[in-house]
Amino acid sequence: MDRVKCSVCEHVQPSSSVCRRCGRPLASAKPEPKSVVVEVVQVVEKQIVDHSGTFDEIERAIVLARIEKNGGNVSAAAQSLGLHRNTLLRKLREWRVPQNGAPAYKST
Repeated sequence: MDRVKCSVCEHVQPSSSVCRRCGRPLASAKPEPKSVVVEVVQVVEKQIVDHSGTFDEIERAIVLARIEKNGGNVSAAAQSLGLHRNTLLRKLREWRVPQNGAPAYKST
């Protein structure tokens, strides 16, 4: 059985959707490929309708949407995209996304 670690209280437990110690939702240990594909298709469709968007712009839109979906939690967003947190933070620095501003993000 897979074991997961809560990103808030760092309690390690068998895989479930909620931490037994603090009661917060746990991020899935594996990326969600289907939801990522659906998200990519939605962003690409929007870019096609707008007749704009390079690959980098589409990637940025997907990443920022995933961070927003995870309530600004960069670690959870990176995990859901199948990336390491440091990789996602590097991309945010390259894109000059502000830490204290819109879209806001936090590192746990």
